[in-house]
Amino acid sequence: MKLSEAAAIPEVWTTAYQLVHRIARTRPTDTVLVHAAGSGVGLAAVQLASSTGASVIATARSAAKLEVAMQLGAAAGVKPSWTEETGTRFEVNPVNVILDPVGAKYWDANLHSLATDGRWVVYGSLGGVRVAGVDLGLMLRKRLSIYTTTLRSRSLDYQGALFTEAFNEIVPKIVQGEFKNRIFEQYNLDAAEEAHTCLKDNRNIGKVVLKVGESD
Repeated sequence: MKLSEAAAIPEVWTTAYQLVHRIARTRPTDTVLVHAAGSGVGLAAVQLASSTGASVIATARSAAKLEVAMQLGAAAGVKPSWTEETGTRFEVNPVNVILDPVGAKYWDANLHSLATDGRWVVYGSLGGVRVAGVDLGLMLRKRLSIYTTTLRSRSLDYQGALFTEAFNEIVPKIVQGEFKNRIFEQYNLDAAEEAHTCLKDNRNIGKVVLKVGESD
């Protein structure tokens, strides 16, 4: 494995592993809704959740991102307009788990999309951090569990143990081709601004890697 490929593994796959296994405790009978499924973490989460036997539904902002997510294991893909479909789609066929890096923007739609006893893992706030008019009644009636997490605030002991656990589970499957460690583009360090523009413009499908010196 090249160094540039290995560089895309630790944060992406460790984050996704924590979400799918340690926090959401994904089961084969679950339906899992993965938001931002075209990102590095999103594509890793799609594969990890699918490997448990769960049915995965991906959301992303382009047809190209959804196509890749479905190639990697998602059973279906939905564009951001999914928030307008909750009454006809997810309230009729609710999901058991939501992996959510968006936050406030999707709050109401997520709330209505979850089944009774659903697990909702918020690991980012790309869509805002403040939610007005939270419906505690619906949350109570559904007995929802909402988890929040970031790796950066975890202790070094926790991070080390998680990485070891994830590494032993994931890397052999990447080497064997069972999991795809998708890298969208590699940039030299002096092109870091261009790399950030790629991310800002939401062009990437998978991870963007910066190469330092002569690393391959």
